[in-house]
Amino acid sequence: MKKLSKKLFSLVCVVMAAAMLIAGCAKAPGTEGNASSQGDGAAKENLTVVLKADVRSFDPIFGNDTTSHAVFRHIYETLMKYDDNGNLVPNLAESVTWTDNKDCEIKLKKGVLFHNGEELKANDVKFTLYRIASEPCDIHYMLEDINLDSFETPDDYTVKFSLNNPDASVAAILAFGSVGIVNEKAVTEAGDTYGMNPIGTGPYKLQSWTKGNQSVIERFEDYHGDKPTFKTITFKVVPEVTNRLVELESGGADIAYDISVTDVARVEESSALKLSTIDSSSVTFMGMNTTKKPLDDQRVREAIRYAIDVNGIVQSVYHGISHPATNPMNPSCTYYDNTSTVSEYNVEKAKQLLAEAGYADGFDITITTDDRKERIDIATIIQSELQEIGINAEIKILEWGAYLTTCYDGEQELYMGGWTTFTPEPSLSLKGPFGSSSFGSGGNMTFYANPKVDELISAGLLTTDTAERQKIYTELQHEITKQCTWVYITYGVQLYAMNSKLEGFVPQSSGYPDLTGVYFAD
Repeated sequence: MKKLSKKLFSLVCVVMAAAMLIAGCAKAPGTEGNASSQGDGAAKENLTVVLKADVRSFDPIFGNDTTSHAVFRHIYETLMKYDDNGNLVPNLAESVTWTDNKDCEIKLKKGVLFHNGEELKANDVKFTLYRIASEPCDIHYMLEDINLDSFETPDDYTVKFSLNNPDASVAAILAFGSVGIVNEKAVTEAGDTYGMNPIGTGPYKLQSWTKGNQSVIERFEDYHGDKPTFKTITFKVVPEVTNRLVELESGGADIAYDISVTDVARVEESSALKLSTIDSSSVTFMGMNTTKKPLDDQRVREAIRYAIDVNGIVQSVYHGISHPATNPMNPSCTYYDNTSTVSEYNVEKAKQLLAEAGYADGFDITITTDDRKERIDIATIIQSELQEIGINAEIKILEWGAYLTTCYDGEQELYMGGWTTFTPEPSLSLKGPFGSSSFGSGGNMTFYANPKVDELISAGLLTTDTAERQKIYTELQHEITKQCTWVYITYGVQLYAMNSKLEGFVPQSSGYPDLTGVYFAD
């Protein structure tokens, strides 16, 4: 990503130098009495974060969106995780051993407690994985090939299972937040209300949830790892991006997620605030629901793509701090096709294709978007560009929860969307939004099933040969682009604003940082 400004670079250097100078007096994370002060000497035990939307569900298999992950990543833990160097390492597991990418043996850490006081056991891991593999849920497609009859728990700390076919992606899937390990007893007893009563092994447990307003998590004192800094973290729902920044400026919040690119200068110019940014691991796009006429006609979809000036949109909306997208997956993914170019902008070609499809006079359509400013701005520009080829587009703006419900249920026509990956494994970027087994909440909100795409997705999982996977995923990216169910817009950036005294914050390209080590310098 381009440098935002010399001022931002200088600020980072100053902060790093200041951190060294105050190391002796700042209370470090993971120590007793580590509720820091915020300048007035009063102990600060709560961190307040403002988010664009509320958690959908605290049941991880039904909350597979970035906002839900931002909160429940502190409640649940996974068998594996990615370390600071991007390596896949054991987490709740002592070890995970794969044989031929098909047969798995998991050895668990001993003495890990759930929030209800029960020790993590093999039956909980079996229950978690079996539940995902056997039930319709947001992430069923990730583990759908587990052989349900293959589970074994030879002792309290060992789990074995097999896949029906080799799968090169499953090792990474065991590090995904929605595959957080749940407590069998808690889920069984809570039944349909479990999504409001989560029990994990993470550093925080849920204290309260006022739906649509805020959720509060509190430190789990029996946590097996390093003690988190703050006793509680409050996640406040503030949908309007400007109001999130106002909350921060007024002292009503300590961190604001998803700030607008137009507010970057405002943050940089404030001595009380600082900016943290990282290239996003997402793709922002405009999707087309192929179950809605005339979007079932590929010529119409191609016409819409030709009518959109992607370069112009990215420059206008992101002011040069983001890059136009050329592929269905982010450049951070392995086997990304760097030979692809930005979609061609050609109004005359768009008009010709519409005429061939029988829509020379255009038609009416709706663009559905959530209330994120950049997406509204993109939709507004697209609305104007589609008008040039006779398509009259109405923009429908929904709050995040309503937006997801609309798109999962297939009620949208055109829609502004984003797909975030947490790992370089390419299959996880492509199977969800383009596979035929993941319609709706699984990620495929274009509802387009293509046999060749499914065949290539499967082929990419069956081999670990680097050259062969490169060939498969290059072809897969080309095939997805050819079907034209997305108009690729940008890869985007993650922008966070925070109190200038806050230390230990590490931005995440996925959009859901770990807040356990964040603290205020004295």
